[in-house]
Amino acid sequence: MISLPLTGEDRWMCTLMIERGWRLTYCAAAEDSTYCPETFDEFYKQRRRWTPSTLANLVLLISAWKRILKNNDHISIAFILYQTFLVCATIIGLVHPHN
Repeated sequence: MISLPLTGEDRWMCTLMIERGWRLTYCAAAEDSTYCPETFDEFYKQRRRWTPSTLANLVLLISAWKRILKNNDHISIAFILYQTFLVCATIIGLVHPHN
């Protein structure tokens, strides 16, 4: 089992569920409420706060790829490769910001 103290984080909860073999699906009829940033500045700050935990979650998901593929028939190597691509693209974007 992957362990990292990111309790309360929805991405982390989903990663743990995937690791244990759960199938997660989108439901258009689901209802929820949340705080949405009203200005670009608020949105940008929110995304900057989320980036480190998102990257940490993806790196741990990728590092546990063998266990996840073994435990979850709904996850493919293509999904793991796509997540790897996202991590690489994010790191490149952080290292080489657009001018």
